[in-house]
Amino acid sequence: MTRVMLDTNVLIGLASPASIWHSDAQHALEQLLWRGHQPVICDQVLREFRTVATRPGQANGLGLRVSESRQTVDRFPEELQLISGIQSALSLWLDLVTTHQVKGKRSHDIYLIATMIAGNVTRLITFNPSDFPEIPGVLIERLIGTSSPSA
Repeated sequence: MTRVMLDTNVLIGLASPASIWHSDAQHALEQLLWRGHQPVICDQVLREFRTVATRPGQANGLGLRVSESRQTVDRFPEELQLISGIQSALSLWLDLVTTHQVKGKRSHDIYLIATMIAGNVTRLITFNPSDFPEIPGVLIERLIGTSSPSA
C-alpha cells in the first residue's frame, strides 16, 4: 500500500462543494482508496486548510465560521491518516531549502516535502505541482483527470 499525501488544495476541494476543485478532489480520493492507497495528511496541511477555511470568500477563502472550520478539521483525521510529530522533518527542511535555494513562501511547500520524506511518504497529489521542486524519491503529481486551473 502506497501512502499518498494530499496537498491543502485537495482538502479545500473536498470540503467545499462550491469549489472548482470539488469533483476532481472527490474523484482523486475515491481512486486512491479504490487502488488500495492510503491518503495521508499532516499537521501543516490542517493548519493551512484552517487558514483558508476561515478567510472570507472575497479574500480567496471558504468563509466558514470558526466552529464550522473546527468541525471540518476534526473530520479529516477520521477519514485520512494523520502523520505528525516527525522530529527529522526540520533538519530535512533546512537541507532542502538550502540545496534548492528556496526563498519566501515556497519554504512552506518544502516543509511539506520534508515531512513526507521523514514519514516515508513518496507521493503528493496537488492542483499546483509547479509549487514544488523536483526532489529525488518524491513524486509530485497533478490530480488525475483534473480540468481545474492552478491556484
